[in-house]
Amino acid sequence: MTILKGIAGAALAFAMAGSGAMAQGWDGTFATDYDLEMVAYAAYNGAYEYAISHNNYFMYSGSEFAALRDAIIAGLKAEGYDAATIRSSPVGSVASATACGVEGQTDLRIKLNSDGGGILLVAVTTERMAAYEYDPDKSPDIVITYPRDCGGDLAEAGDPDQIVEDEPVVEDEPVIEDEPAIEDEPVVEEGEGMGDDIVDIVPDGGSDQPAGDGGKDKSGKDKG
Repeated sequence: MTILKGIAGAALAFAMAGSGAMAQGWDGTFATDYDLEMVAYAAYNGAYEYAISHNNYFMYSGSEFAALRDAIIAGLKAEGYDAATIRSSPVGSVASATACGVEGQTDLRIKLNSDGGGILLVAVTTERMAAYEYDPDKSPDIVITYPRDCGGDLAEAGDPDQIVEDEPVVEDEPVIEDEPAIEDEPVVEEGEGMGDDIVDIVPDGGSDQPAGDGGKDKSGKDKG
C-alpha cells in the first residue's frame, strides 16, 4: 500500500490561501496567478480527501477516474473554482499537463503515476500555470509549482522555494539588574562627636579673668 507521506501536512501548507472567502463569480475565462494557485490547491484538497478514503491511493485496480474527478470537482467547488475545465481522462505526460491552454478558459490537467499512488494537478491558461504534485517515488513531500510561464519545467523537491526555513530563534533580552540601593547618611545626634569639653560663652562686656578684687588691696590702692 502506498503511504501518502507528508500529504496531510502539505494539504495544510497552503491553508492560509484557502482559509479566506470563497471566490465569488469566478467563471474561468480569466485567471490571475492567485486564481491558478487556488485552482491547483483546491483540486489537490479534493484528490486528498478521495485518497484517504481509498487506502491512500488516488487510483487503484478496479477504480474509475470519474470518481476521482468528481472528488476534485467537489474540492474546487468548496473554494469557488469549479468553473475550471477538467478533462474526462488523465493526461499521459508532464509535457501534456504543462502545455499552454486555450483562450477563454482555465484548464485543470490531472496526471497519475504508474501505481496510482501519486498525482500531478496543473492549473493552466494561455500564458501561466501553477501545480501541486505528490509522488512518493520522487519525494515524501508535496511539491508546489508557484505561478510561472506555462510549457516550462515544474518545480522539484529541494528547489529554494520548496524549503521552509525555521524561524530564527529570538534570544531573550539580557536581564538588567536593579541598581544598588543608596543608604541614607547616618544621622548625627546633637553634641555627638564634639568632644567632652563645653566652652562657656562670655557675655559681651564681661571679662574672662576670674572674679576677685580686680588687682587692688582692701584700701582701694593698686597692689604693688
